[in-house]
Amino acid sequence: RTMRLAARYADEWNFWSTPDVLAVKVRVLHDHCDALGRDPAELQVSTQAPMFLSTDHAWVAERRSTVAGRAIVGTPGEVTEIVGRYRDAGADELIVPDTTLGPLVSAKETCDLFMAEVAAHFRS
Repeated sequence: RTMRLAARYADEWNFWSTPDVLAVKVRVLHDHCDALGRDPAELQVSTQAPMFLSTDHAWVAERRSTVAGRAIVGTPGEVTEIVGRYRDAGADELIVPDTTLGPLVSAKETCDLFMAEVAAHFRS
């Protein structure tokens, strides 16, 4: 019901997801839009996931072994690939909660690394 309502009334639809699940859900959302005669491009899609990003391969491996599910975990190259998969699945916006970024100094370093080495690939 929620996706049908979003297709009818929403400007944006948000779903906490992995890229693979998001792709399926976006197809369903677009099918609802088609059934209602609405252009799916009128509806923005956003998603979110916790992120663990580092150039330290040992740190990344440790996080990967302890974090299951819907977290983005990896080096800048790996995270770039994951973010690309979200884009390809239909996400117009990826929200990264700050809860996994650590204290202010490390959060700033992670954000700077993300902006320089990941986000730069997605700017138009």
